[in-house]
Amino acid sequence: MRGGLSMQHIELSLDPFYSESNIRYLEGMMDDIKSGKAKFSQHDLIEHIEDEYDKKIFDEYEDDKRQGKLKIYSHEEVWKELGL
Repeated sequence: MRGGLSMQHIELSLDPFYSESNIRYLEGMMDDIKSGKAKFSQHDLIEHIEDEYDKKIFDEYEDDKRQGKLKIYSHEEVWKELGL
Protein backbone atom coordinates (compact mmCIF):
# COMPACT_ATOMS: atom_id res chain seq x y z
CA MET A 1 0.00 0.00 0.00
CA ARG A 2 2.00 2.95 -1.27
CA GLY A 3 1.74 6.15 0.73
CA GLY A 4 -0.97 4.69 2.95
CA LEU A 5 -1.21 3.05 6.29
CA SER A 6 -1.81 -0.65 6.63
CA MET A 7 -2.24 -2.98 9.57
CA GLN A 8 1.19 -4.37 8.72
CA HIS A 9 2.70 -0.93 9.45
CA ILE A 10 0.92 -0.89 12.80
CA GLU A 11 2.00 -4.43 13.71
CA LEU A 12 5.63 -3.67 12.87
CA SER A 13 5.54 -0.54 15.01
CA LEU A 14 3.97 -2.05 18.12
CA ASP A 15 5.95 -3.23 21.08
CA PRO A 16 5.21 -6.90 21.90
CA PHE A 17 3.79 -5.84 25.27
CA TYR A 18 1.33 -3.34 23.80
CA SER A 19 -2.10 -3.83 25.36
CA GLU A 20 -5.03 -5.20 23.36
CA SER A 21 -7.12 -2.12 24.20
CA ASN A 22 -4.44 0.18 22.75
CA ILE A 23 -4.25 -1.97 19.63
CA ARG A 24 -8.04 -1.75 19.17
CA TYR A 25 -7.87 2.02 19.72
CA LEU A 26 -5.15 2.37 17.08
CA GLU A 27 -7.06 0.15 14.65
CA GLY A 28 -10.05 2.46 15.07
CA MET A 29 -7.85 5.48 14.40
CA MET A 30 -6.51 3.78 11.28
CA ASP A 31 -10.05 3.07 10.03
CA ASP A 32 -10.97 6.72 10.57
CA ILE A 33 -7.89 7.82 8.62
CA LYS A 34 -8.77 5.51 5.72
CA SER A 35 -12.40 6.68 5.64
CA GLY A 36 -11.44 10.35 5.80
CA LYS A 37 -13.38 10.90 9.05
CA ALA A 38 -10.26 11.54 11.06
CA LYS A 39 -9.06 14.99 12.04
CA PHE A 40 -5.60 13.61 12.49
CA SER A 41 -3.07 12.22 10.06
CA GLN A 42 -1.02 9.10 9.66
CA HIS A 43 1.82 11.10 11.17
CA ASP A 44 -0.27 11.63 14.32
CA LEU A 45 -0.90 7.90 14.57
CA ILE A 46 2.79 7.07 14.22
CA GLU A 47 3.63 9.77 16.79
CA HIS A 48 1.14 8.20 19.21
CA ILE A 49 2.74 4.78 18.80
CA GLU A 50 6.23 6.23 19.28
CA ASP A 51 5.15 8.20 22.36
CA GLU A 52 3.60 5.10 23.94
CA TYR A 53 6.76 3.10 23.23
CA ASP A 54 9.00 5.84 24.68
CA LYS A 55 6.86 5.98 27.81
CA LYS A 56 7.06 2.21 28.26
CA ILE A 57 10.86 2.21 27.91
CA PHE A 58 11.19 5.13 30.35
CA ASP A 59 8.89 3.41 32.88
CA GLU A 60 11.00 0.23 32.65
CA TYR A 61 14.16 2.29 33.22
CA GLU A 62 12.61 4.01 36.25
CA ASP A 63 11.52 0.63 37.69
CA ASP A 64 15.02 -0.82 37.23
CA LYS A 65 16.56 2.28 38.82
CA ARG A 66 14.18 2.12 41.78
CA GLN A 67 14.97 -1.58 42.30
CA GLY A 68 18.71 -0.93 42.20
CA LYS A 69 19.23 -2.98 39.03
CA LEU A 70 21.14 -0.20 37.26
CA LYS A 71 24.73 0.90 37.70
CA ILE A 72 24.92 4.57 36.85
CA TYR A 73 28.35 6.05 36.06
CA SER A 74 29.35 9.68 36.37
CA HIS A 75 31.18 11.26 33.45
CA GLU A 76 34.35 11.25 35.57
CA GLU A 77 34.06 7.47 36.07
CA VAL A 78 33.55 6.93 32.34
CA TRP A 79 36.55 9.11 31.45
CA LYS A 80 38.71 7.27 33.98
CA GLU A 81 37.59 3.88 32.64
CA LEU A 82 38.40 5.03 29.09
CA GLY A 83 41.75 6.46 30.15
CA LEU A 84 40.86 10.01 29.22
